[in-house]
Amino acid sequence: MHNPNNYRTFAPQNSKISINMKKFFLLALAIISGMVGVQKINAATLYAVLSSDKTTVTFYYDDKRSERGGKTMWESDIYRGNENKITTVTFMSSVASAQPTTGYHFFYNLYNLTTINNLNYLKTSEMINMEAMFYNCAKLTSLDIRYFNTEKVKLMNQMFADCRALETLTLPYSFGSTWTTTSMRSLFYNCQALKEIKGATYFNTTSVTDMACMFYNCQNLDMTKLVEDLDTRSVTDMSYMFYSCEKLTTLNINKRGYIWDKASWQKVNSMFKYCSNLKTIYCNEDWSKLSITNGWAMFDGCTSLVGGSKTKYDENHIDIEYARLDRGNIKPGYFTKTKTAIDAVPAAQVQATKVMREGVILIERNGKTYTVSGQEVQK
Repeated sequence: MHNPNNYRTFAPQNSKISINMKKFFLLALAIISGMVGVQKINAATLYAVLSSDKTTVTFYYDDKRSERGGKTMWESDIYRGNENKITTVTFMSSVASAQPTTGYHFFYNLYNLTTINNLNYLKTSEMINMEAMFYNCAKLTSLDIRYFNTEKVKLMNQMFADCRALETLTLPYSFGSTWTTTSMRSLFYNCQALKEIKGATYFNTTSVTDMACMFYNCQNLDMTKLVEDLDTRSVTDMSYMFYSCEKLTTLNINKRGYIWDKASWQKVNSMFKYCSNLKTIYCNEDWSKLSITNGWAMFDGCTSLVGGSKTKYDENHIDIEYARLDRGNIKPGYFTKTKTAIDAVPAAQVQATKVMREGVILIERNGKTYTVSGQEVQK
């Protein structure tokens, strides 16, 4: 027979064991949680420390942020209220182990910044955003970012905007292998002292949709070599692109494959506005026939501009209507026909023959082969 006394004796013992087990598990959980908490607190982070005199910002990547009183770039604005005092930014060697995913506003509005030490320690291979990274660093006179990896960067708008004293800029060669960038809007906006861009010999702009104000007011920069080979297949906005680029005297913007492809263009208003020294635009196309929504004031202030048949700048004809090959009184315009290798072979001497090679129309003349636009093709 079941003894109720045995039950009463047994029950409390069971409860005691159960309670002890719960305490054990709770203690173990607390220890584990504590260990995780310690790991989180001690985890290495990229942070910055502002000097006591507010003039120097030093970046670290370690687990000493709390004891140094540092702040992360994205935790709070470490520059706010001290933009006028900060003159120096230094990167410690530990930063080379960090992999930040954004450079957004990294040096934003440090308008008295004159020195950046050890910038090569800042690794950018994982960055997808460099928007306004050096915006309004108005006292910088030279900048060397040759060690930057820009292969994953999507946004570069305003990256160097308002760097008004910047004279020399050294870019990484990866600027020429960046397939992901979609915006270069105002990239060099108001870099009025910029004289030379070193490093990258061309920009890969395959995916770029926005080039508005890209070289706006770059008064001292001759960017001819950089821009004549731009891939513009995806671009929709080129408004104000060369606004007040006074060093620009000649430009060859003939379509060659995807180079200066105008299929997606929508806005070219004020594209060459106030390029007062621009004399010749080599282009064999008629832009006035394109499906462009905004083409007003395209040539406003281009007082030196003359078309291939001697049509001179006329303040009454500054819109896209004159963005065409100049045919004199019959059909005036501001473009000049491009002379290519094929033009150098007198047509009267030989018979030109169109041929097809891998689906592409080519022209054979005098034993040589050319593209329709006139580039010689090696057989």
